[in-house]
Order: sequence, then C-alpha cells, then structure tokens
Amino acid sequence: MLTKEKIVEIINGCGLSLDHQETSQDVTFKSLGVDSLDFFNVLEEIEEITGKKVPDGDVAKLTNIKELLEYFS
Repeated sequence: MLTKEKIVEIINGCGLSLDHQETSQDVTFKSLGVDSLDFFNVLEEIEEITGKKVPDGDVAKLTNIKELLEYFS
C-alpha cells in the first residue's frame, strides 16, 4: 500500500532530505526541490510498487503527495 511516508522515502532516495512528519501532503513537489527528472524517478518507483502505470497525459496532474495518494488508491 502506498503511504505518504513511502512517497517521502522514495523522494529521499533521489537525494533530497524530507521529513515525512514535517512535509505537508499539499505542498508541491517543485517547492520541495523535486525537479522533473527526480519526479519521473519517483513516479517510476511508485509504478513498480503499485503495478499501475500513469499515462503520459496524467503525469502533469500529479503535483503533490496528496494527488499521488489519491491517484494510486
């Protein structure tokens, strides 16, 4: 199951340092310092975990943790 903590863990695996307790679900990935390459790496790992592929047209709609959690729920 995908959780906020797991998403933060994946983002941290890209070289960023976020604390899941201090990171709001509504803050955008861009404001967290997640660039487009990092985001695609995060998304790729989430797709592997969930077995669900995000169509290219939906990628731009996923701008924060809350939207990822809703998309993959």
